[in-house]
Amino acid sequence: MISIESIEIRGESDLGPFWGGITFEGGLQVVAADNGYGKSLAVTGIAWCLGLEKMFGLQGNDIACFPLAGRDCLDFGNTANIPIRSSQASLTIQRNDGLRIRITRAIVGNPETLVIEEIAQDSIIQRTSKLQVHLLTMKDDVRGFQNFLFKWIGLPREQAMTNLGTVSDIYLENLAPLLFIEQKEGWTDLQALQVYRYGIQQIADISVEYLLGALEALHDRLESRRRQCERRDSKPV
Repeated sequence: MISIESIEIRGESDLGPFWGGITFEGGLQVVAADNGYGKSLAVTGIAWCLGLEKMFGLQGNDIACFPLAGRDCLDFGNTANIPIRSSQASLTIQRNDGLRIRITRAIVGNPETLVIEEIAQDSIIQRTSKLQVHLLTMKDDVRGFQNFLFKWIGLPREQAMTNLGTVSDIYLENLAPLLFIEQKEGWTDLQALQVYRYGIQQIADISVEYLLGALEALHDRLESRRRQCERRDSKPV
């Protein structure tokens, strides 16, 4: 699988450039600080770089998930409410084989495109690509971000049945609530809302089976839902 190596937030304000970041080690990480030191900004930056804002009930590319310090204004020393001209988040993740990528996405600017930098073990950039965060993100072999990410991580492409009886790809934002605790909604609420937000029934069970590699159970669940929909549609009105 993957591990998070670092998250950085940088940008330009009316008083000049600003930057902040956290580097992570292996194992459980605990981040503690007083209010206003960027904890929520860092966590939101991780989700933002992975295109996960939809799991918060937002439209794609909506920066409302960020605190004001990343999208509107910030404080420098004794000066408050300094307007932000541009800002971006950069997330570096690493595979078990040591290969890394840095994902950079604008916050204030153009958030529709991600910049992917593939980093060799000697920190040399091997290749830079620009991918679409949400437009045909799973289906576009050339520009789709999640298509790229699933292949890079080695995640299988699987499907689930929606409330409408149609088949949908399982996206990263369907899986992430199992691993993400959000300050306002918490863990259980964020997971429960997936049914409403994505229209995929039993999404919590589906996510667990997917992440545990129980693909046969996942396939059986999809086939069972498919038969239920066929029986429902065949009933006389």
